Amino acid sequence: GIDVTLIGVGKKTTPDAVWTALGEGAYQLTATRASGIPFDTTDTLVGQVAVIVEPNKKVIAQIPRNSTAFVEMTGPDGGPINQPMQFEVVAQNPNPNFAVRSKAKMRILADGQTVFSAERGPITLEADQQGYFGWEYIPRVAGEHVVAVQVLHEFGFGTNQFQPSDSTGYLRPLTVGNVLISAVSPPNPAEVHGGEPFTVDVTVKNLGQYLNRLALLPLGLPAGWTASPQEEVFALGPNQSAQKRFTIVPAVDGGTISIRWQVELRDAAPEPIPLAGFSQAVTAKPAPANLAITITDPDDNAQAGIAVTPGTLPAKSTPEALWTKIEPALYPVQAVRPAEFPFTVGDTWVHAVAVDAKANRTNEFTLTRNTPYFAEIEAAAFTQSGQPWDVTLMATTPEDEPNRLAKVQFVVYQSGVLRHNVTVGPRFISAGGESYFGFQWTPAAPGDYTVGLQLQSEL
Repeated sequence: GIDVTLIGVGKKTTPDAVWTALGEGAYQLTATRASGIPFDTTDTLVGQVAVIVEPNKKVIAQIPRNSTAFVEMTGPDGGPINQPMQFEVVAQNPNPNFAVRSKAKMRILADGQTVFSAERGPITLEADQQGYFGWEYIPRVAGEHVVAVQVLHEFGFGTNQFQPSDSTGYLRPLTVGNVLISAVSPPNPAEVHGGEPFTVDVTVKNLGQYLNRLALLPLGLPAGWTASPQEEVFALGPNQSAQKRFTIVPAVDGGTISIRWQVELRDAAPEPIPLAGFSQAVTAKPAPANLAITITDPDDNAQAGIAVTPGTLPAKSTPEALWTKIEPALYPVQAVRPAEFPFTVGDTWVHAVAVDAKANRTNEFTLTRNTPYFAEIEAAAFTQSGQPWDVTLMATTPEDEPNRLAKVQFVVYQSGVLRHNVTVGPRFISAGGESYFGFQWTPAAPGDYTVGLQLQSEL
């Protein structure tokens, strides 16, 4: 939808801007976006370009709309007052078909005010060629500066009308002063968690000719984040460096913040004078949590030897079922009594429960086993081999508990070997109601047997 005019030939609209049977020569062309279609912020259209046309050949002129591209900028991150700083910008003509004349502008701002502004060029960049623009800046004011660079190209070769090749330009910070923050280490450890301390080493260098009394302090810490020490005050002689270590403790919920490291002059001035600064982004994950689980019988007595497995965490046995430094999450917990411990009257296991392990504290959960619970068991104390043995179990649910679906597992062991295993249910038990579960087993041989009944309820 861009109108392209080949001067002296005619106008066509992309993508079908094709002219045939042209004579040999250099043709000027212009490109204009159709009326009613607004330009984007990055739309920079070539105004005129020379295209060489050879007889009996098809020529495809591809015209990028950003005619001079910013490549890179080199220069110091900081330096002392009254000492020259050298900056260089590399730009490139990305067009494979034609040359472009280009300029570059550099502005330096301090406290929102322009303290330096200079334009370099124009220079002619041939097809795919890079060009260089240089500046020398002598700072007269200490503090934090911003360097802004913008590359421009000529709108129509030979028109001497230049426009920006991008909408925003390139920005970088610049610290000016005789005192610099020359290095800031990454957090140690590299992975930061809420509530857990990490350290940062900050190096300050004095480029001046005098001994200065300085203070280094971390600024911008939000609520819940702490730093120790809150500031370091020290003397620094000419051309000396000092490294200071700070311990930062993030908020338990973590988050991403920007720590502003600032150096202040603490000599005879009535108020501290900021000399240098550096911003450091830090991301902390939410604090890991601890999870402790106990299981009690109906009389609130803690039970041991029960395997507890929260979600995908490793299983642990009560009473030492403790998991440390786990990610905050919902953990469905399974509790299983080992086979060598027979179930007794009143054994009702909660087989799963949702646990929200919140950050920065130990979550202690007690799983009560009797919902529903055994109310009565009817069975003979002994029987004969080859004769059926009947067991009837009545289960009930407290009135203050919700309605439940329940089932009962019936197991028989002889000398640790499982001889019988059957499950009845599930059956519905209303709040305050009861339900009966019946089993029948015929022992094949005389002996002592251990019978286990496990009542399981739906969450």
